[in-house]
Amino acid sequence: MRIIIEDMEITRNNTHIQIPVSLGLTTLRANEEKGRPIVIGSFITPEPTILMSKPEEEWYLNMLVAPSLRNGETGVITKLPPGVKDYYIQLGLLNKETRVVEVAPSELHKSETSIYSYRNTDPLVLLKDSFFTGINNAKLVSFFNSPAIHEEANRLGIGMIENPLSTITNNKANIRNPSIIAKYGFSMLRGIILTREEELDRLVSCFSPYVEGIWLKLALGSGGDYVTHIKKISKSTIIEARNNMYDTAKKFFHNGGFSDKFSSFWPEREFAPAGFPFVVEIDVKNIGKAINGSTQFITHKNGKVDVVFHSEQITSPAGEYLGSRPLISKDYEMTKLLTDVLRKEAEKVGRYNINENGYYGIQGIDWFIVENGSKIEYYLTELNSRPIITTPAMIIAQKLGFPNWINTDVTVESPIRTIKDYKEEVGKIHTNPRNLRTGRGIVVPIAFRTLTSSRGEQIPSTQFKVLVCGRSHAECGDIMADMIKNRISFN
Repeated sequence: MRIIIEDMEITRNNTHIQIPVSLGLTTLRANEEKGRPIVIGSFITPEPTILMSKPEEEWYLNMLVAPSLRNGETGVITKLPPGVKDYYIQLGLLNKETRVVEVAPSELHKSETSIYSYRNTDPLVLLKDSFFTGINNAKLVSFFNSPAIHEEANRLGIGMIENPLSTITNNKANIRNPSIIAKYGFSMLRGIILTREEELDRLVSCFSPYVEGIWLKLALGSGGDYVTHIKKISKSTIIEARNNMYDTAKKFFHNGGFSDKFSSFWPEREFAPAGFPFVVEIDVKNIGKAINGSTQFITHKNGKVDVVFHSEQITSPAGEYLGSRPLISKDYEMTKLLTDVLRKEAEKVGRYNINENGYYGIQGIDWFIVENGSKIEYYLTELNSRPIITTPAMIIAQKLGFPNWINTDVTVESPIRTIKDYKEEVGKIHTNPRNLRTGRGIVVPIAFRTLTSSRGEQIPSTQFKVLVCGRSHAECGDIMADMIKNRISFN
């Protein structure tokens, strides 16, 4: 039995579970709470709960909340480029039942290493003390949880869901504990936890047969600079990768305004940060041809686990990451088999997160489906106890009524300052709101790297995130092909 990886559409019953999801209301219900959700998409919060590279990335990711809001929700986000909010209203993504609060620093300070610290990009920090006065039963729903977030909620006079700290629930090493794997029975891609330099000899001995190499991940990192592929496995190559991550993390703390906390997070003489070891995984190519993707699910306080959606990553022939889309296969029975297995794995992980962490709400697991000779094998790689990067895309597609979509980042030739610039670069034929009535596909901007101060000053960017929506995956592909002709690149 073979996995069919090429772009083909399911022609029979859709195997995706279409549970309407919202960033705020879904989280409140999962926690058996009531109130008006105030949604904030900060990945860093006023203190480091996950490591990223640049403060401006936090600004960019905050914007994902706006087009994802459901009726009855308020989103607090960093400032959108002029005209974008009105465009969302035209598309029906925002209405009088949703509220978007845009905040920004009064000035944009640019230096050699950073534009400004995370403290100046965090929407809660930028809000005035009395902002939520008059909003009855407001409840803060944050992607990440930390003591600093609770302090800000108290300052603003709003309640907050009592979820566990994100430094616990998003520690990639916790789910790799052998006793946890044995207790809950989920299938992890082969790997180990690496804490001390003295463990390297054993690591090299165990993993040297894997000719495609290994991946070294920092337990609290977020992709990019905190995930390194090591083709030639040796003590020296692993130490080099570790040193690069140490330097990147130190720069992150400096750029983010957290310099005073770095020495306690990662003591200079320690091989790994305190409480956050490295995760070492084999490269899945050592096993066979693979599909990489994620499954979103919701854990509830009553013990229920709802599996919501399966998505896969898409890559170019050269292996370059292009984005994500709903998991599909040419073979309906194969697709059903894959989704059934992934559902069972997600339920196992959900029970782990309920029992061990007390986490209730939206989350996602990353996985590989591998073709190993005549066998199909399934491996989990990590758990993200938060809405994942595909969650807003899924919600927006649900709101617009598109079953097929591609969530991707793009780069254009000219900087984007306003929604008019966006339409001119992407093409009016692909951005016209009338497409929703005529049945044509549409390209929706969901986050911009253009930064705008409260005074209107800008640092424009040529990069932004879009959702390419179509009635079929073939239509999505045709739209992307047309965008490439217009010198738009996907990255």
